[in-house]
Amino acid sequence: MATGDPFTDEDFERIFDAVKVDEQELKDGWTQAKQMPGLTVWKFAEKSDPVRQLKGTMKFPGISLEDLFEMTNDPELRVKWDEPLQCMKVIESDIDGEWSALYSVIKLPGPLIKRRDFVSARGIRKEANRILILLKPTTHPSAPEKPDFIRGDLNGAFILQADKDDPNSSEVLFYSKTDLKGKLPMIAINFVSTKAAVMTFESIPKFYAKEYSKRPKAN
Repeated sequence: MATGDPFTDEDFERIFDAVKVDEQELKDGWTQAKQMPGLTVWKFAEKSDPVRQLKGTMKFPGISLEDLFEMTNDPELRVKWDEPLQCMKVIESDIDGEWSALYSVIKLPGPLIKRRDFVSARGIRKEANRILILLKPTTHPSAPEKPDFIRGDLNGAFILQADKDDPNSSEVLFYSKTDLKGKLPMIAINFVSTKAAVMTFESIPKFYAKEYSKRPKAN
């Protein structure tokens, strides 16, 4: 049950190992799933296993670290560009925003597939020129399981950082492990693999150009 910050300093120190792909991991089964300008995705999973693990990097020229953080972590903004995400809301948080409990719902492709919902603890640490974010499953009394959804698990580690050569650009180093639970067709399993990462990478700049960049700046 989410009550108080569930993350330790050691948890955040482990982010740096979580997001990198080293030689041993390549030997253990990590393979490159996607390579395109600005995006690299690695994956690890048995073909029929509904649990998908991804690592990778995304680069966003012309989008600052602060703007990238707001677009990806503010629930009202996130649902505007993240097409599968039907709901995202903060159900508990501390006063300074370093941790929160999130409830989210995603729609999966394919006919007659139940939507998945998630209750996740999110930890945030802001440092000079980078922001560290952790996600892990939790429970919360305000978000019990519902018969219309299947409750999944999200685990994630993210480093959002300013481009070292251009403070108005940014990049993300990420690790994610998604367990959708239940029996699923391959179209849905593959969705939480490379396709979801590509959609995120392509959707953020489009939303930034179409809407976010045109918002009035706060004084």
